[in-house]
Amino acid sequence: MKASVLVTKNRNEGQTNQYIIWFVFLDNQIKAMNNRTRFALGVFAILLPALGPTAWAQTAPTPEPAPGGAANIFYGALVPGGDPNAPVLLYVHGLGTNATFWFTGSNDMYQDAYTAGYRTVFVSLSADNSDNTATIADNAAMLQQLLPQILTYENVSTVYLICHSKGGLDAEDAMLTSASFMSSVKMVFTLATPNQGAELADWAYGAGKSEAKKLGLLSPGMANLRTSVVHRLRKKMDPVFETAGIPFYTLEGTDYSAEHNLIYDYTGRVLAGLVSGPNDGLVAESEVPLPTTYSLDMGQVAVDHNYVGHGTPAWPFIADYLPAP
Repeated sequence: MKASVLVTKNRNEGQTNQYIIWFVFLDNQIKAMNNRTRFALGVFAILLPALGPTAWAQTAPTPEPAPGGAANIFYGALVPGGDPNAPVLLYVHGLGTNATFWFTGSNDMYQDAYTAGYRTVFVSLSADNSDNTATIADNAAMLQQLLPQILTYENVSTVYLICHSKGGLDAEDAMLTSASFMSSVKMVFTLATPNQGAELADWAYGAGKSEAKKLGLLSPGMANLRTSVVHRLRKKMDPVFETAGIPFYTLEGTDYSAEHNLIYDYTGRVLAGLVSGPNDGLVAESEVPLPTTYSLDMGQVAVDHNYVGHGTPAWPFIADYLPAP
């Protein structure tokens, strides 16, 4: 895992002035100290500018849409002192949520990326920012619509996709059906994405339909996760991605009861009766990996489906493969 060092420094022309102030302050303070202490503080003052943009942790400002831009694109802040040309991470949420999944509540994914010095963008797949339950094709079209605005705003030609759950399939379909979209993707991370389809979706639209309806699981998006639907997509996607030269990375959750989510406790037991091996409450571990011809499975984390998309369990894996900011 990559280590981060914390620092506070200005990213504008006032940066030099800040360090002058630090040196003056230290000079005044160390006159009364012994030589050893003076030496240690002097070394610290000399190294301070080189410690990087994240040496003292700061709370990341809330992402906001750009003035006059699409209301469902949220741009994260750049840590003070961060490189304005740092890689852009584009986050795609999963089924039944929106862009705020990544930066509200207990999810520290945005904070981790911010602290590390990356530029971040979060999209809602519903134009009105309502919780999204649309089909893969509809969400792929939305991503294709939003990406040009993001590239222009950030002044980049490529982004790094980080996707949770069904958002991974939405992004993959956007790549499959748009050459320009795919050419703008540098790397893809899918977290708890049912890349091989979801047996739980088969159950929800089969023997378990009445129970699934009571649990609020039925939606156009869930219907698209049935194994027959995803297998048809894979037949189209895999040959294209095998020659695209774009690396994919996957991560699975293995403990549906870890966060004591009542729905996952129930659906996890159902899924355990359908697919052997561990599951995260919605997706089995075996349903996540992609072909090794173009993808690397990063491993497993002992958390439930929702939490696989949080920074604490997932960011260390992601950071290992991203280029440095």
